[in-house]
Amino acid sequence: WVKQWCKDTTVSDIKEINDFLKEKRRHIKYQEGDVFRFKISRRQYGYGRILLDYNLMRKNKEPFWDIFMMTPLVCSVYHIITEDKNITIDKLKTLKSLPSSIMADNKIFYGEYEIIGNIPLSDNEDYPIMYGSSIAAGEKAVYFQRGKVCKRINNVDQLYIDFSNSAIGFILRFKKDILIKCIKEKSNQPYWDLYYPHFTNCDLRNPKF
Repeated sequence: WVKQWCKDTTVSDIKEINDFLKEKRRHIKYQEGDVFRFKISRRQYGYGRILLDYNLMRKNKEPFWDIFMMTPLVCSVYHIITEDKNITIDKLKTLKSLPSSIMADNKIFYGEYEIIGNIPLSDNEDYPIMYGSSIAAGEKAVYFQRGKVCKRINNVDQLYIDFSNSAIGFILRFKKDILIKCIKEKSNQPYWDLYYPHFTNCDLRNPKF
């Protein structure tokens, strides 16, 4: 694999690596609605969008079920895999997206995922749904969270299995082979059928629920 990687390396690749070595660490300002580009493979790119900044809600002391580690962003991944670094915002507006998920902001904050524009939020964005019992010591309550909508019912037990859906990582929640299937079928059903069950089975957006 290493020999093949070296064989495929072009002058342009070497320049890109050397330019990267000389860069200073960046701290990128971002906002909800920002569209970003990320590498799927050495030659292929994907595109995503920030739908919600839960850390901003923390700072503003807006009520929500804060069961997240790190600095949580709700992000979506568009139905596209391309070698084109210059896909337009207008083109992306026409594409479907995978179910949004929550990730730490590191790759956006440090500039690895490059922001290329902004699409203002609408009233019909796809947000993860979280439902379950409070994890606060001494608090008996059930929470429901979707986007910025937070509901709490005190002194009751949850009616269904745990749908807290609070998993968070440093990368976008998708797999290339599944994204290819979703693009081909123009549907997110391959995601629900084939992605890791410990994620899809606690997601209330799953069509089987």
